Amino acid sequence: MRALRSLARQGFVAAGSFQCAHGDVETWAHPSQAIVEDCRVHENGRFACCVGPLWYRGRFGTAALALLLAEIDEKHEPDETELRGNFALFLCARDRCVLMNDAPGFVRIYASADGAFYSTSWLAVCAYAGPVELDDAAAAEYVLLGASHSDDTVAQGITTLPLGNAFDLERRRSRPRFPASFWAGSRVPASFDEAADEADALLRTVFAQVATAFPVRVRSALSGGFDSRLILAGLLACGVHPDLFVYGNARSEDVAVARATAASVGLPLRVVDKDVLGEDLAPPGVERLVDAALFFDGLPSDGIHDAGVDQRTRLEQMAGGFLGLNGGGGEIFRNYFHLPDRSFSAIDIVRTFYRGFDDKVFRRRDRRRAYEDRMQASIERTLGLGGAASGQKLTR
Repeated sequence: MRALRSLARQGFVAAGSFQCAHGDVETWAHPSQAIVEDCRVHENGRFACCVGPLWYRGRFGTAALALLLAEIDEKHEPDETELRGNFALFLCARDRCVLMNDAPGFVRIYASADGAFYSTSWLAVCAYAGPVELDDAAAAEYVLLGASHSDDTVAQGITTLPLGNAFDLERRRSRPRFPASFWAGSRVPASFDEAADEADALLRTVFAQVATAFPVRVRSALSGGFDSRLILAGLLACGVHPDLFVYGNARSEDVAVARATAASVGLPLRVVDKDVLGEDLAPPGVERLVDAALFFDGLPSDGIHDAGVDQRTRLEQMAGGFLGLNGGGGEIFRNYFHLPDRSFSAIDIVRTFYRGFDDKVFRRRDRRRAYEDRMQASIERTLGLGGAASGQKLTR
């Protein structure tokens, strides 16, 4: 009951429940998304539901869920490499009852220490657990990196479903979703043109799926960056004309580039100046700070001191059941330029990308080494390494 009260306090409303042989599934939704398609399939003793946009073999939403259940009914193992989107997914059919999320973990699934309660809400799991203590090591990652990068969270005993894993409710344990060879099975293109053709084909597939699912309801951020312009090009190539917006003021370089880009393809552009939006808002008091913490599930990436602008603009991006796209994080696909053109180990990755701060941020000298070791272990665990394989060289 504590967890349900937490969800209600966060502003969610009950959206139905389902009982299966392995427990109860409670679904909750935000009122602002009430007009969005209810993404559940429940028939003939089978059940599937998801949070967030999900594609499977080119099908979207309930059609994707129905196909997954049909394949399980036919005693086929669904091809989990075909799952796309940012989602949390629950499937229950035949002898299969699993909980999983997108492989990169964009939608996180949190678990209680006793393994009896799972939720996409960290606050709900904390409420279920009762009083929790701070996890110092995970808190350091959260402060320095904007999120805990290991499977732990800033609350002791509250963990996340490991990346690339599913939780099997029948056997009460998590299992890897992909074979160990998955990480090393990529074929190196024979030429630059072949590499470009492969990337082009993949991008066209992804944007074609978006166009099918959201033909007239795509809202996309546009800036001076490469990634947001690539998204716009992909949408236009599939016949989608997105609702474009840019954050910044009249003097912003991002705004200037975005205006020129939008004009070049004949699309209107909305300029949103967050500073102007904030002028009419009172300085955040305790009530506003609590409201912001609840809205961001207790783990905001930009701090808790929000007068309401961040919350308002995020809601506006998806208002009306739109799919919100942006180029944030696109640099990870170019970050390999910072690594040497040779094999390297997980600790090399940590020291290249996760050490951009002064050692004095740690109160004790040994804490920096413990932080690095923890990040290294997390990377190796995701890749199925560890133990005797710890420190193993990785291919570029």
